Formats: sequence, structure tokens, C-alpha cells
Amino acid sequence: MQNIRKDAYKLIDSAYDYIINDKNIKTVILSHLPKCSYSDAIDIENPNITDPSIVMENGFRRTIQKLEQANKKIIIVLDNPFLPYNPTACVGRNIVMLKNGDKCSFPRQMWENIPAYNWYKNIVETSSTSNNNIYYYDTSKYLCDNKYCYISKNGNILYKDTNHLSLYGSLYIADGLVKIIENGRGD
Repeated sequence: MQNIRKDAYKLIDSAYDYIINDKNIKTVILSHLPKCSYSDAIDIENPNITDPSIVMENGFRRTIQKLEQANKKIIIVLDNPFLPYNPTACVGRNIVMLKNGDKCSFPRQMWENIPAYNWYKNIVETSSTSNNNIYYYDTSKYLCDNKYCYISKNGNILYKDTNHLSLYGSLYIADGLVKIIENGRGD
């Protein structure tokens, strides 16, 4: 996987340069699945650093700093809970009544115990607390309750695979994101 992303930073830097230099772009929405790069990310400025937490934090802080200096409003979308199985396990079943052990839900703790997710959520929350121009949107507030995360809501499947939302799932969580974009705060 590392070889695939080896020069990806060049494309990403090009996108940031475009965003930073375009004065018409006022709001930047960032989203990242920390699980996919946490263990093999490289700090381009400090390649000798091997601790993934430090590598990711350095990159995150540099990104935020560049966007702040360009006076961009920053919204960070925390990733959807990663499903432990394919959502098709839920299709064709009576999904109105969800029970413990049902394939249409899974314990929230499974998601919250992923080290990369915890690290990323912590740095995002800390950054948004210390800066009035950074907001974050936690999709799990819509996709989970205190005990379980759900693959379906209102009889509709929320996911199209183990991580990406379906059209219905995207529309289901969109209201909270729109509120942040318009007002600087969610629900």
C-alpha cells in the first residue's frame, strides 16, 4: 500500500495549493479514514520519524496551519464507523426490529476501539476546541447510539460497502453537515 501512496502527497499538495489560492473558496471540508494510512504514512518533512501518531499529527497540523493562514473555514468530517462485515448481510431481512447480535447493528465499542480512529478523533476534537475556525462533524452521532452502530435506519441500508455510505446514508447524515457549513455548528 505504501508504494501506491508514495507520491500521493504531490497530488494532495497540488489540490491544497489550488484551494489556498482561490479566494472564492471559503470553506474546506476534510475527510480521512485514518485506518487506511495510520501504519504506513511517511512524514515528508521528517522521514526519519517512525511513530505513526507523530507522523499523522505533523501532517494534520501542517494542513490545518496552511488552511488557517489562507483564512479558510475548516470542517473535518470524522469517518463513518467501519463495518465489521458487508452490509448485504442485512439486506432482505426484517430490519425494523434490531436486536443485540443482529447483522444490522454491531457494538459501538468495535468502532471506538480502533487505535487510529481514537487518535484521529482526539486530535480533531483538540484542534477544533482550540480554534474558532475549525469545526468537526462526527457521523457516528447519526449512525450510532450509546451502545450500537447501525447499518440501516428507517428500513433503508445506510452503507454501500464496509465504509462508504449509500445514497440514503449520505442524505441521512447530511443535515448536520449543512448546519455546520451554514452556521458554524451542528445540532
